[in-house]
Amino acid sequence: MSERATPPGIADRFTLTGTHRDRPDLSVEHWALGFDTYLTLLSYDGIAMASLPHRERAARGHLRQVSVAVLAAGDWWLRIDGRSQLIGSDSPTLVVVNHQRPLDFRNNRRGSIVALHTLSARLMLSDNTIDRAITHLGPSVALYPLAVTQIQHLGMLARTAPALLPELNVPTVALIRSLLLNAAASGGSPSESNLVAVIEKYIDDNIRDSSMSPATIAAAHHISVRQLNKIWPADNTTVSSYITRRRVESACAALVSEPHLSIAALAHRHGFVDPTHFARRFREAYGTTPSRFRAGDRRTQLPR
Repeated sequence: MSERATPPGIADRFTLTGTHRDRPDLSVEHWALGFDTYLTLLSYDGIAMASLPHRERAARGHLRQVSVAVLAAGDWWLRIDGRSQLIGSDSPTLVVVNHQRPLDFRNNRRGSIVALHTLSARLMLSDNTIDRAITHLGPSVALYPLAVTQIQHLGMLARTAPALLPELNVPTVALIRSLLLNAAASGGSPSESNLVAVIEKYIDDNIRDSSMSPATIAAAHHISVRQLNKIWPADNTTVSSYITRRRVESACAALVSEPHLSIAALAHRHGFVDPTHFARRFREAYGTTPSRFRAGDRRTQLPR
């Protein structure tokens, strides 16, 4: 079941105040979804939110937090890392925040925010890829409307059926990851960081190909294996380890969304030749077996 709990690090990274002293109206609620993932609902009549300096920048890569928020339609002012933008929209807006970057958000009118917080390790994307995604994210990016709807639905479930939230944890994080990959790869720049984003998306698109390897990936992108290893971010581990982690994460989501498949069939479908190898890797990542996870054993251990 989901639990009401303050996400670790949120309270000591951000200040949150109402902007109308004569009519204070600010409500904040949190739910724990498991795997170091939390949902926050905010409703307000005037709000000012700012990050406290130097809190997140010292965090180790796998402990860094990323928030995906849907802001209600209206006008609001946002500054991230010195960049300002005033958004006037007749529809909800999706914003991704890397907690490494300074943030200042203000809205003097009534509104609401639904935000999903998770660790960057859950997304299995490099910091450069996440930053590129934030820069290029917009309504034209594939999966943007679906992500908005998904986050909004989580907010509604938190009010009406919070026990269902943990069941949507893994598929929601998978959706957010795909959204960020598509946004990062949409920039079109030939830079190394963009190439990494393109390769990360290529791995996701071919996750069911059991023959995929650093050699086949390098060949598909017209570079050498040595060049691939050189540009590959250290926070993504090695290319081979990254492929295995993505296979396990993808299979984990399928355990919930494809209950008709046997464990062996699911392992093969996600690129594992040997189901025993898949089961061992899954236990290492999630602290339980695939069959127990499917039966409802949702431990809070972060996938490694």
